[in-house]
Amino acid sequence: FIVATSAIAVTYGHTNRKQLEQIHDLSIRDSLTGLYNRRYMEETFDREIERAIRKGRKLAVIMTDVDLFKTINDSYGHVVGDMVLTHVAQLFASNTRSSDIISRYGGDEFILILPECSKQEAILKAESIRMLIAQSTLEFDGKCIDNITLSFGISELPENGQNRIDLICTADKALYLSKQLGRNRIN
Repeated sequence: FIVATSAIAVTYGHTNRKQLEQIHDLSIRDSLTGLYNRRYMEETFDREIERAIRKGRKLAVIMTDVDLFKTINDSYGHVVGDMVLTHVAQLFASNTRSSDIISRYGGDEFILILPECSKQEAILKAESIRMLIAQSTLEFDGKCIDNITLSFGISELPENGQNRIDLICTADKALYLSKQLGRNRIN
């Protein structure tokens, strides 16, 4: 009886841990893209800034969004819009380092936090991703969805600020400039 109870307790404990891990994952991940959510990004960002300052290292921030995303939704529908966001998220995940923090910031905006990365290295990373997205096509209901592009804004610690708000604002202004200059570019 004791052995059986012990086995049940071990099984129950394992199930409980697994459920807790699932709940934790749901609390830090965006349900559509699987990327980190904004709340997790903000908490982690602050820790990464502190670490970079303490160690005297660079940290780059990339803010990006899907160009003309409203037009995609209006032309093809929200299901295709969701496919585009998921596709973009998968390209981010497969083309960044495991130490990078990739999150959905809101709507069609994403933030990538790149520890120990200079602005120049971030520009190269953004350009690589920009080209991959621009060259990709999705298909839905027999229709080819192409011309998906991203615009990017980049900031760097400490040159553009030493806190999350300043770094995000600088990256956001650079993103806005990319949009003003014609989209599908990096600033």
